Amino acid sequence: MQWVKLFGMLLVAVVVSQFIANQQAQASLVAYWSFDQQSGSDFLDSSGNNNTAVNNGNVTTVSGVVGNAANFAGNGILTVADSASLDSAADSKASRSVAFWFKTTTTSNLVVLEKGTNQHFVVQTESTTTPPGKISFRVDTVNTNRVMSNNPVNDGNWHHFVATFDVGAGNLMSLYIDGVLQATNTQASPAANDDPFVIGARPGSGGSLIAPFVGSLDELVVWSRPLAPPEIVALSQGVSPLNLFSTVALHPTYQYTGSIGPYPSSTRNDPNRTKLTDGVFGSTSIDDGKWVAFQDPSGLHGDNGQPQPQIDFSFGLKGLRITDVQVQYYRAISAGIYEPDSMVIEFYQDPAFTQLVDTYTITGFSTSTDGAPLYLTYSFPSPVYAEYARVKFYNDDEWTWLGEVTFFGSVPEPSTWVLMVLGALGLAGLRLSPRRKKS
Repeated sequence: MQWVKLFGMLLVAVVVSQFIANQQAQASLVAYWSFDQQSGSDFLDSSGNNNTAVNNGNVTTVSGVVGNAANFAGNGILTVADSASLDSAADSKASRSVAFWFKTTTTSNLVVLEKGTNQHFVVQTESTTTPPGKISFRVDTVNTNRVMSNNPVNDGNWHHFVATFDVGAGNLMSLYIDGVLQATNTQASPAANDDPFVIGARPGSGGSLIAPFVGSLDELVVWSRPLAPPEIVALSQGVSPLNLFSTVALHPTYQYTGSIGPYPSSTRNDPNRTKLTDGVFGSTSIDDGKWVAFQDPSGLHGDNGQPQPQIDFSFGLKGLRITDVQVQYYRAISAGIYEPDSMVIEFYQDPAFTQLVDTYTITGFSTSTDGAPLYLTYSFPSPVYAEYARVKFYNDDEWTWLGEVTFFGSVPEPSTWVLMVLGALGLAGLRLSPRRKKS
């Protein structure tokens, strides 16, 4: 029975460590309204911070990008009471991000959301631009320094909005539409206030609404940190906000195979040949701006079935739940420089890469010839539980340029770990308990 106790203590330690890691990774998540979970007509917060969005009775639901979306007809508003979690992202020295899907046809100057009258998280559709119908973001009452979309977004289609405010980068505001950077600017942010976070309008006197929004919102999320560009792209390509914070691209190593070698230019090759990404669990440092290039000296159509290159990842966390992978690559720029044709991902349970868990072949890399850096995000059909991954890129042509390779996922919920512990303890008890002799 002593072994059972030791085994139980070990499993409890694993549960506690995984729970702490998950809490740290989720700490910056302030609020997440999917608009799929309701209490009456109010919308519940899936972040765990209980920032319920109270409906004034006029916000309805329609089909959204994921499940339901909140629909605003010009008389609806959602009010979220002031909270410590919201204030953590609404102060003069607080970094923040806000993301959501939206759909509108308005050309008017309407308020989408804000915390405090004309202050934090101010998102508005614009009527004074040429042409009208753009969308903007700012963090102060003055709109001079707002960041604005490059083009109108009032075409009645779903678009993805992300705005970040990075105090550490000199109060830098950045706006992304559909994963693409639109504009940057700097603006100081006022101190936190006790006002509610309001979605759909600016509250006026006597319960009136100022500039109420007309359109739909889905997957509205607030963080107390600036998101990194790969995370923003991942959101726009369908990665869940709940998986976003467990970035698990952990110091992979890669190797060239056979005749495949590095492209000799120092500007397109990692001189240390040690990694394609610098991401760590729960960190935003997953975009080092470096590219790795490689070629087959035998010429075009010469990969000979060899991976170019092969990358080995060690996730370093037992029980990791991997949901998505994202690849940054350089799209074909000329006749001799091409994007990958495909990549194969093999998941393993051991560092020797002998215990295969699952294999996926992924295609869909863009073949346009404008030389643009792009991202490809792939969601696995079901979550994968593995400690190691081997990624192999293939290209029938000569050169391929790669940037970041990033995995996304999450640690299993504490309840799942508890069940695993109980099951393991029960199994250990059955195996270790002495058998009774037959009489």
